[in-house]
Amino acid sequence: MSARPLAGDQSLKRPVRARGRRTRRRLIDAARRVFERDGYLEARVADIAAAAGVAHGSFYTYFDSKEHVFREMVAGVMDDFYAALEQREEGTAAERIRAANRRYLELYRRRAPILGVIEQVGALESFRGLRRELRARSVERVERVVRALAEDGEARLEGLDAHALASALVGMLESFAYAWYVLKEPFDEGAARETLDLLWLRALGLQ
Repeated sequence: MSARPLAGDQSLKRPVRARGRRTRRRLIDAARRVFERDGYLEARVADIAAAAGVAHGSFYTYFDSKEHVFREMVAGVMDDFYAALEQREEGTAAERIRAANRRYLELYRRRAPILGVIEQVGALESFRGLRRELRARSVERVERVVRALAEDGEARLEGLDAHALASALVGMLESFAYAWYVLKEPFDEGAARETLDLLWLRALGLQ
């Protein structure tokens, strides 16, 4: 099965009038609440419509299906997430890495309910392309940082492939955050943050 775009081409479902745009926005916001509460598999279109305060049939004026509204919701959530990560840090390379990791973990903590749902649906065949796309976006972002640090002489990759290293670092941080904030594994906060930072710094030859 080929990977579908994050939200898909649904231009015919996008309302032109302001009232329609507001209703569509309410449905997306309601969908997020329902998915967080019930998970993807148990969520129903009827519950999303009710949470948005619209008739069940009105849902289909704006979305084709539960999958469609889920993909639209994910697109918005992840755009906001990545935008918040783009803040430029100051200081040494090590200080910037530490600050970026703190920001990532804090953002994940705040959004853990919906990020947990997004992670879980990645196991479904229809959403594997979506999960790969999100992961590729994260890896691309970290790879840019890794290459920039290496080119500036701040990081020493010691023969490591920048793309593979970025993929490994993303996998470590995402998996740890999921275990900590979604699965609620108990970690000492100070020890957890310091361990993650040291693993990043040592991988980049900064420690």
